[in-house]
Amino acid sequence: MSTKPGQLPNAQNWALDVYGVTSVLGPNWYSIAGSTNGSNQSVAYVQGVPDAISGTALGSSVNPADCWAIGSVMYGNGAWASGYPNAVLKMGEVRVSNIQRSSDWLKATHWSLKGTSWPGDGWLSWGVESPTVDTAPPATTSSVVPLYSNSATITLTATDAFSGVAATYYKLDTGAVSQGTTIVVSALGTHSLEFWSVDKAGNAESHHVVSFAIQDTLAPVTVPSPPAQALYDNTCAITLSATDCGCGVAATFYSLDAGPTLQGNVVSVSTPGSHYLEYWSVDKVGNVEARHALSFTIVEVAPPATTITINRSTSSVRLPTPFVLSGVLTPGVLNAPCVVEVQKPGSARWSYSSARLAYSTTGAGANWWYRYTPKLRGTYSFRARFAGDSTGLPSLSRTLTVVVR
Repeated sequence: MSTKPGQLPNAQNWALDVYGVTSVLGPNWYSIAGSTNGSNQSVAYVQGVPDAISGTALGSSVNPADCWAIGSVMYGNGAWASGYPNAVLKMGEVRVSNIQRSSDWLKATHWSLKGTSWPGDGWLSWGVESPTVDTAPPATTSSVVPLYSNSATITLTATDAFSGVAATYYKLDTGAVSQGTTIVVSALGTHSLEFWSVDKAGNAESHHVVSFAIQDTLAPVTVPSPPAQALYDNTCAITLSATDCGCGVAATFYSLDAGPTLQGNVVSVSTPGSHYLEYWSVDKVGNVEARHALSFTIVEVAPPATTITINRSTSSVRLPTPFVLSGVLTPGVLNAPCVVEVQKPGSARWSYSSARLAYSTTGAGANWWYRYTPKLRGTYSFRARFAGDSTGLPSLSRTLTVVVR
């Protein structure tokens, strides 16, 4: 291809116009010539250069007094003077950068000048390096290790020697593709991690695949409920609640007063005196919790005295109309057993009629009721009895009568 060199006059600002490739300066070099345009901004137009550009500095640095600088022409320590047809031009090296496309041309606001000497009649030619196309993908490494305890934090590190890393991607197991460089995994078991990066020139790295496993090494945690206390009245029931953040609780064990090891979650003790309880749990992969211990004392306390009342809905009914008996056990609790006894007409013997459970509480009292259907005419006598338990001593109500006509 032809070139169109320009003659270099006295020191001026220059435009560098590229016209084609020439073998004079070697392959991949464009031949350009200096020509004056009276501008203070040097530019170069390069035809047919690819979009993806990554410039590389040429050689070592040179003295600024001996190099071409953007926007001006310099030679030695002074300006050009006409009448020196055999002068030697010394040029330095500038990196290619900031490439911009305009239609089918590329505008380079910076370019590389390859140093050369050109003795002659005042005509000047020099070379502009053809920019390098970035075709190399990034390289990504991971911090993964084969085995983790309880959770894994994995870091992906990507490098790119030319255009730079644009993004790093990964996919965990069969999940969706995500962008990032830090992966936190807490699910136990074996996992597969696929990862890769893409650089700013669009080069995608081949996918890497690594495998790792997370194992459960944490023991369960067991907590007594209600919270342990030093003294209990008459009896205590301690519930042992175990949790495990990994594979789950397999079993909970305890030993009372250095006795045999038992499996269970509820410890009931009613023997008065001092007691010593050890408890622990084991998870499904065999992690054993360190034993916990607590001491407590059961004090024998006599239950309080109680009273039980009985009332009737009517004092006289016609056979076989039913009527209601009711009353209150004080102190009493929900579902406290209250027994109704009856003395039927013509009999001097008290007999069992019904066992009623307290259906509600009002203040300290527990309410009970009973619907009775008579089968004989005459006078019926009724009374209520509380047999006594840990909540209170036995008690017996007054006697009342109902006449059946």
